[in-house]
Amino acid sequence: MVREKVLFVCIGNMCRSRMAEGLLAHFGAERFESHSCGVMGSGDSRHAIKAQQKLGIDASEQWSKSWREVRDLKPDYVIFLDEYAKQQIPAFPGAGEVLDWFVDDPIETIGKEEEIQRVYDDTRDRIARLINEYFKLEIPLG
Repeated sequence: MVREKVLFVCIGNMCRSRMAEGLLAHFGAERFESHSCGVMGSGDSRHAIKAQQKLGIDASEQWSKSWREVRDLKPDYVIFLDEYAKQQIPAFPGAGEVLDWFVDDPIETIGKEEEIQRVYDDTRDRIARLINEYFKLEIPLG
């Protein structure tokens, strides 16, 4: 069976797009091949990794990538999680449907550790809801 390729895109590929990649890879692997990238690769977010771990997702195989590293992918879906990223990244040749799922970036959240983590968990759940709705999956919410 051929799986559809889905590419999630945000600014730094630290939080939103990597959480989306992990959610779809974990809960939709039989139907989808999940990828992510950013305007630039920016490293890891321990809060994003922890948000994924709470749903049993192992993020150790993910790394922060620039769009240039996946430009030959030819995804069936390109999903922008950030308006700035959509403005900065040229079209992916051969890509199918392009979707805008703009989700607030949790990276600049300040506060106590548990408050920051709650924002990341909420962001993960918002992305999970969007994936569930569009791709008809049943990703549990934390």
